[in-house]
Amino acid sequence: MKKISDRKQTTGKGRQIAFKIISIFLPMVLLLCVELILRIADYGENFRVFTQVPEEAYEQYLRVNPEIGKKYFMKFGHTTPPNDIFLKEKPENTFRVFVMGSSVVYGFPYDRNLMFSRILHQQLEDAYPSKNMEVVNTSVTAVNTYTLRDFTGEILKQDPDAILIYEGHNEFYGALGSGSSEGVGNSSFVIRLHLRMMHLKIYQMLQNAISGLGSALASRNDSSDQPETLMKRMVEDNAIAYGSDQYNRTMATFEKNLAYMIASARNKNVPVFLSELVSNVGGMEPFISIDEVDQPRADKIFTQAQQAEIDGQFDKARELYYKAKDLDGLRFRASEQANRIVRELAEIEGVFLVPMQGVFEAGASNKIIGNTLMTEHVHPNVEGIFLMANTFFESLTRSGITDENALNTKPIEYYRKNWGYTRLDTLLAHHRIQSLMSQWPFVSEGENAGSYIETFRSQSFSDSITFAVMRRADLSLAEARLDMAKKLQEAGRIESAYYEYEALIRTNPYRASNYRDAAQCLTLLGDLPLAKKYFQKSLQYEDSWFAHFRLGEICLMMGDVERATEYLDKANVQAPAGYKANVLGKLLIALVYDENQARAAVVADELQKMNARQFLRVPGKIYAFNNYIPFQTKAEVEQAIGLLSNNEPREAISVLEPSLLEYDSHMARKLLADAYMQVSDYSKASHYFNSVHELFRFDAEFLYSFTSAELRNENKPAAARIWQQLQNVDPEYPDKENLSEQL
Repeated sequence: MKKISDRKQTTGKGRQIAFKIISIFLPMVLLLCVELILRIADYGENFRVFTQVPEEAYEQYLRVNPEIGKKYFMKFGHTTPPNDIFLKEKPENTFRVFVMGSSVVYGFPYDRNLMFSRILHQQLEDAYPSKNMEVVNTSVTAVNTYTLRDFTGEILKQDPDAILIYEGHNEFYGALGSGSSEGVGNSSFVIRLHLRMMHLKIYQMLQNAISGLGSALASRNDSSDQPETLMKRMVEDNAIAYGSDQYNRTMATFEKNLAYMIASARNKNVPVFLSELVSNVGGMEPFISIDEVDQPRADKIFTQAQQAEIDGQFDKARELYYKAKDLDGLRFRASEQANRIVRELAEIEGVFLVPMQGVFEAGASNKIIGNTLMTEHVHPNVEGIFLMANTFFESLTRSGITDENALNTKPIEYYRKNWGYTRLDTLLAHHRIQSLMSQWPFVSEGENAGSYIETFRSQSFSDSITFAVMRRADLSLAEARLDMAKKLQEAGRIESAYYEYEALIRTNPYRASNYRDAAQCLTLLGDLPLAKKYFQKSLQYEDSWFAHFRLGEICLMMGDVERATEYLDKANVQAPAGYKANVLGKLLIALVYDENQARAAVVADELQKMNARQFLRVPGKIYAFNNYIPFQTKAEVEQAIGLLSNNEPREAISVLEPSLLEYDSHMARKLLADAYMQVSDYSKASHYFNSVHELFRFDAEFLYSFTSAELRNENKPAAARIWQQLQNVDPEYPDKENLSEQL
């Protein structure tokens, strides 16, 4: 009996343990089942940083997840990250850069064509022509280092060659910041845990329920008719004293987040370029001055700074301006402590300091950063954006991480003169800034709120377009710009149309149609090399009969009949029926010039059958490339042609060399080579001949002069090689100087 009771007790205890285990694990199993059901139902968001580009023919590319902002903004709307794409499989000889930050990196108040990363990308392509350059901008407006830290792991999985960071202004009021209304508390551990949990569908469902309830209550209690700026909506604590506990905690978090990112990158041997931060200190009064026992008021220090500047005490003024900015209780501008942290972290191995503040001070009046470089408190204007691009570029080239010497470097002013932005960009930025500054915190709460939108009256068609873009969420500047460009093109204003298309290229550099539209204008404007480059670029993203056809035509003009035939063959396969005869007509010309009689007869027969006899007439073979002069410096080139014909080479040089700073024209370089030959400076002549050799390799006269220059430079191997090219192009070319005997 005793044994039976013992057995019953043992069984009872076993059941109790089993029940406890089940009671513990059953909820977990149920939650797991709910999570699986939600995943199968595709509920919620995919919060991977990078996702595949969905458009057809772009399957091999990744982009920053356009919905990633939802992970950090539960109450308010978020901006879509820039549309940069990069290849899933990193090719050999590719240099891949990721750029991290928020609205400054995003290019606000301009469109994406004026993000400094786009300018930097072009600088890198020009400086390292043998490398495939990828620059991926990952910025999201109104985020801080919590978001950047969250991105870091996935960025490092994409095999970057460098990471560029510009961040620090949003540490207090950016998403999840200590003073932000878009937050989940002040504990760094809780915030990081929250970001990890956001990948669970069940957690997203809970967050959505809470956010939905909060939004319903907020809309019920909101009686305001005026839309608020994101700046105002993001601010929870609008007076945070310098040196307060909240301030110190936030600065410590800023340092820890950056240190974590740097350590993660160092573990993968990825260099980090950490930039100093710049603010408008001379042209922007403190937003809020706090009365503190141990601190002066920010507005009083700002007044002292203004007086010091008036008195010519610029060093003192600069110091006081920075102090006034640091004491500003509304922390939309990073304090100088943030810059000290950046500089200290840059001492870590593998981190390169980008000296942005010093560069901006050098470019500012009296070395005091103000309205000449900034649009308002923290966002650079066009001049400032080009400064940012160049400062990052110089830091990259000085670092030596590309393992090559930079070639073809141009001054940043050259890029500014030839960059794709127009009056539309200037006007849109103006409207955005004026609208922003007509509201809090730039004016007192309730004072003239939204007055710019209410009182604005359009002064021009461009003005009205950009104002509509600023106001309407359903209208993008790219859409408005494309419509304007087509109207300009139809009206015969080709140059104006080209500049809008060029801006579209910089806004959407992965859309083939933008390159084709710009290239079509460039062909009419005489810039065949850039037109050729753009048609070729369009083929990277979309196989188009039209691009092949135009490339065939350009190659014919350049005398490259073999390459022209290749392009026209491809165009012939793809061309619509209505354009078939046009393509075959050009193909016939290429085949006749190439002395391919058998194929030419076949094409001629096909044209006969199509009753397209007008395309059977083949004009005499002439070298037409010299007739096309790029419009950007056409006046200078034509002036130089006249000077050279009058035997005034030195005067021609004085016209042509400055023109290269305006636009690097192949025709200007060719003429400079001719001019230096006339003044017997054969070294410079060879330099200029060599720089455009690839473009003029079917120009017999060019090859003859180049051979002569190399002989006079006593470079017989190069001269012999070029002479052989001349023999292939024109075996009957008259040897006036008996170069063949010298060779």
